[in-house]
Amino acid sequence: MQIEGRRSPITTTSGVLAQRLQNLTIEAIEGTESALFSGYIEDEQSKFNLLRLVSAQAIDSQQVAQLEQLFMWIDLPQTLAKAFAQQLLGSYQTSSHSPSQLAGRRPTELAAAASLSSEQRTRLNQYCTLLPPQTKLNINTASAEVLAASIPTLSLAEATQLVRDRDQGNWFMSTSQFLQRLPSAEHDTLKKVELKSQWFVVHGEIQRGATHVRQQALLHRQSNQTSIVWVQ
Repeated sequence: MQIEGRRSPITTTSGVLAQRLQNLTIEAIEGTESALFSGYIEDEQSKFNLLRLVSAQAIDSQQVAQLEQLFMWIDLPQTLAKAFAQQLLGSYQTSSHSPSQLAGRRPTELAAAASLSSEQRTRLNQYCTLLPPQTKLNINTASAEVLAASIPTLSLAEATQLVRDRDQGNWFMSTSQFLQRLPSAEHDTLKKVELKSQWFVVHGEIQRGATHVRQQALLHRQSNQTSIVWVQ
């Protein structure tokens, strides 16, 4: 992942994200048996960032409306959008959490998601994330639904066509190129998007002898290193 980050100015679904890891050797700690890891990598910056629902200690009504639209498209209760916003606002106001402390958690860890079914919880994590509020959306990996929800002037049909063309290898090499391909755009669209991702979740299975353990980890890739934020 670190090598890919240095070699390519963009993160796409055809790069490291497309490569399934199979029997990758994990170096053993002295005195323990080596292990094998198999799994896949998911780009967290391809998702709708729930921490944008609250800004300057207040709920951002436009972001809530955009999330309601996304939930309608992916068949999740639209009432969840306001519930998430209220919960996040309450967390900030009581100082029980700061944005940096909430960043990196899974959306399904929020109390408002407790009533969802297992399938709905999987879908929520697939389309939404909790990252530092300033984190931008990667237009080379985002789904059509997330793109259309994040850019109000873009319809779902238009976003679907953009994603279809993009995934055939016509990657966005600059944010200005992306802007040119939009039917219309707000003046701050470029402030919301980027081409390269720094946040990833790795899903997989660790095998040590006859023992198999499923785990996932959040990784933060920076210019000189990739750090593990959490492991579950």
